Amino acid sequence: MTDNVAPREKNNTSHIRGGLSPKRLLILLFRLRPKIIFSLLTMACIFFFALTAQWVSPHDPIKVNVRYRLQPPMWKDPQGNLYLLGTDPLGRDIASRLIYGSRISLMVGLTSVLIGGLLGLALGLFSGYYGGRLDDIIMRVGDIQLAFPNILLYVAVLAVLGGSVLNIIIVLGFTGWIQYARVIRGQVMSLREAEFVLAARTLGASNLVIMTRHILWHTVSPLIVIASFAVANNILIESSLSFLGLGVPPAIPSWGMILAEGREYIRQAWWPVTFPGLAFVVTILSINLLGDALRDYLDPRLQRTPL
Repeated sequence: MTDNVAPREKNNTSHIRGGLSPKRLLILLFRLRPKIIFSLLTMACIFFFALTAQWVSPHDPIKVNVRYRLQPPMWKDPQGNLYLLGTDPLGRDIASRLIYGSRISLMVGLTSVLIGGLLGLALGLFSGYYGGRLDDIIMRVGDIQLAFPNILLYVAVLAVLGGSVLNIIIVLGFTGWIQYARVIRGQVMSLREAEFVLAARTLGASNLVIMTRHILWHTVSPLIVIASFAVANNILIESSLSFLGLGVPPAIPSWGMILAEGREYIRQAWWPVTFPGLAFVVTILSINLLGDALRDYLDPRLQRTPL
């Protein structure tokens, strides 16, 4: 009887070991959360190319050679150098320009969201906690800003300041605070009379301590979700401004500038427009999917399956 039990236990152990193998775990993750895996892998690749652009870039992104203009993908020059995605109207390597352009997109998207998020978080905390006249002033300033079309506001400001990476970050950062402030304000107004806040106030905690230690951490979840979608939106805005000639200077590679330079030759060559367009689609899609997954995970009202 003992001889029949031992082999069964051995088979169960081998089954458990096989179920916990990295390969099976990876397959399970893909089945349960394919959009999370896709988003993380895509963003990891984009960050890798942005951080290592000077080492992984096959050619100089700003070197002009009109003899090699509008060459198709997988073309080799007389020296045997491969141009993986072809060349643009000035003979520059499109792959290298896309790699360097990812730096601009990520820098503008992340930095402007950081500025707008911190500003909106601070204003939303004070507005929702203190209320009264301070709340009216902050919200009315936000309403006045929202009354202007965003693209006209960006064009007007950049027309005065001039187009540069720093100016775009400043404009997007200091005009994007209102969406954070409104959400944080609503969260704080619903929490300022909660029992744990009243208990902290009874124990003598100051208003600043209550806001930073007791209320702030309850507003992080919606802030992360808004920020993830705002990164994708700001990348599109920077590209649109570069496409209009109000973004980064022409000497700096950016995805919007690559599109703007190739649009006049779209009938002759499809690749100067197609590849930066695909870069936009993949990047924005991965960021939006990641933001959607964060919303599902952080919102307790939504039913989710654990990993």
